[in-house]
Amino acid sequence: MPDTFLEQFYQHKDSPKAALICGNVSLTYAQLYRRCQALAARLRAQGIGLTSTEPDYYDIFDPYGAEHPPWVILISKRSTDAVVGAIATLMAGGAYVLIGDDAPEAYINHILEDTAATVVLHNDDFQTLENENYIPWPIIIPTENQIACAVYTSGSTGRPKGAVLEHRSINRMVAWQTEYMKPEGKTATAAFAPFGFIASLWELYWPLANGLTLHILTEDLRHDLFALEQYIEKNHISYLFLPPNLAEIFTQNYRGNALQYLRVAGGRLHSCGDPHGQYEILYSLGMSENGGSVTFHPIQKKIDKDLPIGRAFHQTRIYLEGTEGEMAVSGPSLFRGYLARKEETLLKLVPNPYSHEPGYEHMYLSGDLARENENGELIHLGHGHRIYFFCFFSK
Repeated sequence: MPDTFLEQFYQHKDSPKAALICGNVSLTYAQLYRRCQALAARLRAQGIGLTSTEPDYYDIFDPYGAEHPPWVILISKRSTDAVVGAIATLMAGGAYVLIGDDAPEAYINHILEDTAATVVLHNDDFQTLENENYIPWPIIIPTENQIACAVYTSGSTGRPKGAVLEHRSINRMVAWQTEYMKPEGKTATAAFAPFGFIASLWELYWPLANGLTLHILTEDLRHDLFALEQYIEKNHISYLFLPPNLAEIFTQNYRGNALQYLRVAGGRLHSCGDPHGQYEILYSLGMSENGGSVTFHPIQKKIDKDLPIGRAFHQTRIYLEGTEGEMAVSGPSLFRGYLARKEETLLKLVPNPYSHEPGYEHMYLSGDLARENENGELIHLGHGHRIYFFCFFSK
């Protein structure tokens, strides 16, 4: 099986099957590939991909030092265009930041300043792709150490910071989802998370790597759980992400049969679960700095108490001081650092004194506090002060 998302996506490039659906707009895999190719060619003509983003060639702390900035800023409503922009950027050898078109102007300007981006695509910039002359573009397979995107934090502790993720984070994420959820027999998934959130990466890439149909949920569906349940059943959607507050309500009322996996991340989860055991909840502590997940707790029955966040996620290692303290995270999905924020990166991404194994040379000091329960699972205790000495907890 191919190792990278793009290689897997290319296997479906001639398929007449629906790849993306949003409202009344639908694209087959062949149409999606053609649009991505046309946009990738346009991006290359604008200088995207002419600068390697390997660590030895591109300094994320000095984005203005690059002769050809690799960043493409995608400002889009919930649409198929946003996915076209993201994939096309990767195909061109660049990196992107995806932003919802309702984002504040100050937030967008902050990102433009961080990235030194010279290419910005808005909603209207995608409309010409359908009629644009198709120019076949040589297939580029980025290395694992090249940059794929930056995911900006909420900025609750200061100015928003862009966590720079390399292709290896996406490749490992797709590999785990494929192995765990087995795409055979599944037909469709849905994208619920706001664009720009780390959860959107989990939603966008796995189905398109496996030839499934991805439904980008409209704002109306995102704000009406009854209509969402009907949509899930009508379109045979097997996978969905919801934040904890909505997941608790949804699982109390969902009576359908199509859903097989409900991913939940982004906060504490209380009473939740399927009393009939028809679908599984994939609960985790999400973290942009580790490509999306740090812990994992599968739930296959209804639970009426605060839930532990589980054990260390796939290939991730977590360190605590004894059985309670700040979580330090290490693994091959760790981010490269915060874009244009060297001092903040050096405070949070530090050498791992407990391992020199490839992929585990650094650890991220998360600021999240946790303790171990009697079952060896982690209980999240909120955000706290840094603790400087850690013991290996789990793998």
